[in-house]
Amino acid sequence: MIVKLEAKHDLLFTPRKKTATINVGISQLDELRKKQRESSVGYLPWQKKKKEHDALEQSEVEGIKQVEAVGLKISLLSRYRNALG
Repeated sequence: MIVKLEAKHDLLFTPRKKTATINVGISQLDELRKKQRESSVGYLPWQKKKKEHDALEQSEVEGIKQVEAVGLKISLLSRYRNALG
C-alpha cells in the first residue's frame, strides 16, 4: 500500500520532471499566462485608444446631425421654390 502511494507521489510531485502530470500542467498554465500577458494591451495604451474611439464616435454623431440638418434645409428650400414657381 505504502509503495503504491509513494509511486503515485513520485509520479505527481517529482520536481522539475517534464513527464510529471502536475508539473506539465503547471508549465502549460504558466506558458498560457505568459502568452496572455504578452498579447494584452496595457492600461494606458488602452485608455488612449478608448479616448480616440469615443472622439470618433462623437464626430460621427455630429456628422449625422449635420447631414440631417442639410437635408431639412434642402427640403425647406425645395418647398419655397415650389411655392414660388
